[in-house]
Amino acid sequence: MTVIEIKHITAGYGRKEVLHDLSLCLEKGHLTSIIGANGCGKSTLFKAIIGTVPHTAGEITVDGIRIDTISHKARARRIACLAQINTTPDMTVEQLVLCGRYPYLQYPRGYSDRDHAAAQEAMERLNITALADKRLSSLSGGMRQNAYIAMALAQGTDYLLLDEPATYLDASHRYSVMQTLRTLTDSGIGIAAVMHDLPLALSCSDTVAVMDGGQIVLHDTPASLYAADCIPRIFGVRIGAVDGTYYCKLAP
Repeated sequence: MTVIEIKHITAGYGRKEVLHDLSLCLEKGHLTSIIGANGCGKSTLFKAIIGTVPHTAGEITVDGIRIDTISHKARARRIACLAQINTTPDMTVEQLVLCGRYPYLQYPRGYSDRDHAAAQEAMERLNITALADKRLSSLSGGMRQNAYIAMALAQGTDYLLLDEPATYLDASHRYSVMQTLRTLTDSGIGIAAVMHDLPLALSCSDTVAVMDGGQIVLHDTPASLYAADCIPRIFGVRIGAVDGTYYCKLAP
């Protein structure tokens, strides 16, 4: 069973319950966008999947294995999670990508030939090999985002969770990043991405999961989501479509 399956989970922070009886299935080879208003629990969902926020009810499995029965490193060898990027560390692209090999490091902590090969392959797949020795601060936003995705890819997992991978990028770089994610899903990797750009999410995803109030209220294909017309109620905008291209307009 090659899926991440979330079954009726409840999770949050101390006494603050954020996710309520939430269920979702993320498949290998599919790109699922997670959309929802601010504060609905999208980032908390990812933290629950990787186990940094414990769930107090329900069950989360990856390929049939309950995540709460395996170690943090074992989870990190199955699921890579890239959080929102707010700072730029002072390092080169290659140094950043090698950070993705953390789950495989042994004592004493040094990178093996296998780690360097995995980092090299990840940079090749993201077309950033020529940037290996460049400082991250010298790159454009789009290239820097590709370096972070390469870091997650170097982790060698079957699933990638990306929290707002297109935020702060201009339109051309947003579409470039999503095209990169589509290429990765075509190779068999399962990707879930929190998205705020609704037309982009609808245009590039296999399925879209809509969150509201800590629950998944709809998970379906973009075409079905468009037909369901639930976007105005949750986001206050309407979605239009022309020849398969989606766009936003203010709800009346």
